Amino acid sequence: MSYHLSRRKPRAKAPAKPLPIWPRVVIGAFGACLVVWGMNEFKRGRLVGISPLLQPGFSTTLMGIGGLMVLLALAPRAWLDRAARRLAGPRPTVKRDGSPRPTGSSTIRKRGA
Repeated sequence: MSYHLSRRKPRAKAPAKPLPIWPRVVIGAFGACLVVWGMNEFKRGRLVGISPLLQPGFSTTLMGIGGLMVLLALAPRAWLDRAARRLAGPRPTVKRDGSPRPTGSSTIRKRGA
């Protein structure tokens, strides 16, 4: 048995649960509907439409948001996880009680120390 710095054997990470396909299909289909709707409005020459809430809706915006939804539905889960980790930023260096959280370099013991 090898020596572990934390004096207990580390546990293996649980495998990630595979996401079902139907949410991605729904997102992709809704995005495709937005693209078709925006292209139809653009083809008619209506660049700005008014929603039932009296808010302006641009046909080019519908096409852009719909295209983004389709691309997100087609992107692999690993890419989305990596992007989410980058957007979330680093872990906070302070615990909730105010004490400092140990960082990677300070928890490693040096040989002979």
